This record gives sequence, structure tokens and C-alpha cells, in this order.
Amino acid sequence: MSLAVLLATALLGQDAEPCQLPDLVGVWELAALETENAQTAEVIRRAPHEWIRFRPDGATVWLASNQSRPSLDVIHADLDAADKIDGGDWRAGFPQPGRLILSRDGRPMEAFDCVVASGDEPDAQVGDLILTSAPGLVRTRRVQRRVGP
Repeated sequence: MSLAVLLATALLGQDAEPCQLPDLVGVWELAALETENAQTAEVIRRAPHEWIRFRPDGATVWLASNQSRPSLDVIHADLDAADKIDGGDWRAGFPQPGRLILSRDGRPMEAFDCVVASGDEPDAQVGDLILTSAPGLVRTRRVQRRVGP
């Protein structure tokens, strides 16, 4: 387990657990974001509604929009459309528990230390995913809240 995952677990409390792929399966909405990455901050400023879907096989698709969505069915349909437009093969992988690597067409693109919140935090609830940029990357902390399967 990485030092960052150990530190994140300590900061979140004794019961926080490092993520693994089964923890991610479903659709997640961005609940909170802190970032020093100017590009990420600009995307969220322009399109503050964001969803990520993780499949059991690791297939991943992401969508940001300036409009909310009225239902999970609409979110799934829009994620499917975004996936077709992108055309890349995005995958979530875990080289070790708690270290999430997002790859596109087999090439690592993003790396996060990932824990599942076990207690309420100022910006997170029990069950939320807390993704913190891996050591050496521009500081980003994302809180993702499950909205459905």
C-alpha cells in the first residue's frame, strides 16, 4: 500500500478502506473537488456536472456537462453517447489496493490514491469515493458519490 493511501486512511479515520475495482462499479457523480490543476478547474468551472461510470471489467467513461441530468437512465444514455464519441478504450485498474490507474488504450493517463469514506467528512459521506492525486502529480482531491448501478 502506498504511503499516500496510508496517510489518507489515517486522515479519514481507522475505518476508511483502500478502493478496489468492485468498490467502483456503478455511476458516480462529482460531489466535491479541490485541485491545483488549472485545466481540471477550468473544465469543472464550465461544466460543473460530472459523472463517471465504472464497469466490472474496468471499462470507464466520463462525462462533464453544464446541465444536470433528470434521471439515471438519461445519465447512462449520455455516458454511452460520450463513450462512442471518444472512441478510446478507457480502463480502471489497480496495481495495488488503493492505487487507481485510469488508462486510455493501454496507456496510463491518471493515477489516484483511492479510499472509500467510512464516516462523514466536511465534503464526503459514508460510501463516497475519495480520489487523491498520486504522489508526484498536481494536487487534486475528488469526492465521487454513487448515483446508481
